[in-house]
Amino acid sequence: MLFMFLVGVKIDLSMVNTSGKKAFAVGILALMVPFMVGNMTSQVLLKEFIRDKDDGSTASLVFVSSLQSVSPFVVVVMLLKELKILNSELGQLALASSLSSEVLGITLAFIMNTLRSFMDDHSLSSALQRIGLIICFILVVIIIIRPAMLWIVKQTPEGRPVKDSYIYSVILLILLAGAFTHWIGEFPILGPFIIGFAVPDGPPLGSALEDKLDSFVSGLFIPLFMTLISLRVNLQAIDLFNPYAISIVVLIIVVFLAKVVACIIPACICRVPFKDALALGLIMSSKGIVQMSFYSFFRDDQVTKLAFNEFPLYSRSH
Repeated sequence: MLFMFLVGVKIDLSMVNTSGKKAFAVGILALMVPFMVGNMTSQVLLKEFIRDKDDGSTASLVFVSSLQSVSPFVVVVMLLKELKILNSELGQLALASSLSSEVLGITLAFIMNTLRSFMDDHSLSSALQRIGLIICFILVVIIIIRPAMLWIVKQTPEGRPVKDSYIYSVILLILLAGAFTHWIGEFPILGPFIIGFAVPDGPPLGSALEDKLDSFVSGLFIPLFMTLISLRVNLQAIDLFNPYAISIVVLIIVVFLAKVVACIIPACICRVPFKDALALGLIMSSKGIVQMSFYSFFRDDQVTKLAFNEFPLYSRSH
């Protein structure tokens, strides 16, 4: 939650407007083309290759194809920093493209999660209630939280640090936002991510929050998170000759190739050199901490559903 909050603080939505149609086209196609190709491939694999299919395998293939289609902005930023091309023309194009893809991806993820809730509960009222709560949350962020952040900036004299009480209040707000979005059935990182947009970028508040949280999150929480994920992986349980495992590998390769091609074609049409277009496709196809976190969330969700179906009294009591 803290990590995605910092991502929201660092994102500059004006980059989409200033980047032109080229980055917008690359970002949209880089998401939609692999998403559609991946879902079609999933249906073919389920129909022709996987014999012992169930709801879990179907949901897993669809989830993998969807998650492999996205280009998280923070993953692209971290890769460009490592390559030291963040401020180059290619780097700026990749940033703007990933930002366009990120905005559309978050919107589609919210819609799909709401539809999934509707299909599970068979209740239109619960789906509409979830949409209404998210809209109310966004309105609260715009009407109350954003002006409060600007008020903190005005209360901080130029050249002076932000008061610790303000920093602690923002951190508490992040945790409450994550608890709220989790309570309504969304991913807990959605609330902090939206709160991040309300924080003015740069000094004094945005820079102070980055200084306070970035080293702590990146230096402690993320390594712990990746270590815990690694501890939960049982490589001996993976049967490479199982049709389901083979289907996952095939699906990942197909989505990857579709994503690279979807980036190259519009870039070449916009007269980007082929080498740069290929590099752009590889950059947009990079994976990182965001994908790992969503895979972890999905695994927990599937395990919870399985436990609820097999041991309903135990699941309700815990």
